Amino acid sequence: MWKKMMKKILAIGIAALMLSMIVMSATAMNDSSTLRDMDTYMISVDKANIYATWTLQYFVATNITEFDKWEGATVGEPMLIYDTTGDPVLYDVPIVINGDIVGVIGVWAKKNMGVPVYSLSSSPPELTTTKVEEIALKRAEEEGAEVGSVNVVYYDFPKRAVEVTLEKDGKVVDMVLVDQATSEAISENKIKPFSSKVDKKKAQHALELWKEVDEQITAESKGEVSPLGIEQELLDVTLYGQETTYYCAPASAQMILSYHGYQYTQSQIAEAMGTTTSGTPTGNIPTGIEEVTNNQVDAWNDWSWGWGTVTNEINNNHPYMSNIAGHARAVRGYYYDTERPWIKYQRINDPWPVGQGEDRWENYYTVVELCLTIVHP
Repeated sequence: MWKKMMKKILAIGIAALMLSMIVMSATAMNDSSTLRDMDTYMISVDKANIYATWTLQYFVATNITEFDKWEGATVGEPMLIYDTTGDPVLYDVPIVINGDIVGVIGVWAKKNMGVPVYSLSSSPPELTTTKVEEIALKRAEEEGAEVGSVNVVYYDFPKRAVEVTLEKDGKVVDMVLVDQATSEAISENKIKPFSSKVDKKKAQHALELWKEVDEQITAESKGEVSPLGIEQELLDVTLYGQETTYYCAPASAQMILSYHGYQYTQSQIAEAMGTTTSGTPTGNIPTGIEEVTNNQVDAWNDWSWGWGTVTNEINNNHPYMSNIAGHARAVRGYYYDTERPWIKYQRINDPWPVGQGEDRWENYYTVVELCLTIVHP
């Protein structure tokens, strides 16, 4: 059973992984004995499909060229992803054409996360987890255990791992976590529950916002979906993958500084920021940017930012950084439907996975706590 399961999961990247787990996810959603932490806020698979289908139709109708390849696509079966505590976090909904996955829409798993659609990606990164089997089987042999269940989980949102349980006499005795992007074993001190990433102030109004959006999507899903009043802007910021697992801030700064004509290596920026194997303290990011440029740019952190900050910075040719606790990304654009105020997206240049990176759209209305680093030349 292990061999068969791993052959499916260890195929080629996220597309194969999602296809392989569709049946397992759907079965789990329909079997109450396998559900973990399901509560009254849970969004059903059917609802996730409705949200993703509406979003697919909407963005195909926009003038954003990357979504042209979604023409004629349908949504596949959502895959529910938990964190390591068993808390349901997000559905990955594959966008499928002729059996091939051409994109992914991220839908929150709970109503109290606010606007249900979190992200869109037309080019999911290529991921390999070829060492999962080797690591898990070695650990099982050392502990005299057998391999149990295999799942994909968030261990430090938005970073994911393949979670393999080790069992003796039908009981779980240990767990192996292997990063889905780097194939590195994850130690316990690197695991952070998703709840630690939530902004409690934003969460207070999230359920009310979900109700509003749910009503509108449900009503519009019965007819033709099209954009209305559109405001958008994209800056030509090159995507750079981070060179190490802890260089997200230096890589994001490198993207922004390169856009402004300042060429520095990630190592140079990391040294200025005081980056260690544990990462970069948020407070060090702006001071490091100023130091490496010899104060040719001004940089500062903004914890009280709003949508006006997003549009003002981008409209003035200032890409900026968006920092989740433990991870930094560059932002190079926005999209806004003035007739649907909840359709506000930031264009993310994420330096993760290592050596590759991923660009995607993320909804502005997220309960995830974010700090912006503003950079002005």
